[in-house]
Amino acid sequence: MTTTYSDPPSSTSVSQIAATRSGETRTAWSADVVEEHEGYWTVQDLETGIFGSGPDLSAAREDFQRALQEHFEVLSAQEALTPELNAQLVYLRQRLSD
Repeated sequence: MTTTYSDPPSSTSVSQIAATRSGETRTAWSADVVEEHEGYWTVQDLETGIFGSGPDLSAAREDFQRALQEHFEVLSAQEALTPELNAQLVYLRQRLSD
């Protein structure tokens, strides 16, 4: 297995996102983790734990983007969220708008 840290889709090495959590502003730093395994690749977001996989890096990135979008949609549809999930929603809103 090979692990590398990849630039997020916004083409910066790390993205600084401000998220409101329990009335506080916090800064989240996240870089994508790209791993090559025997026969498949994974891409994971360190902030949310969301990941995607595929037989090649391109397919893994597509699956990853789809998973981020689905997680965002699920969180957006909720009437109430814990502070941690609310912070993820704010983070994903910013990340997906880049």
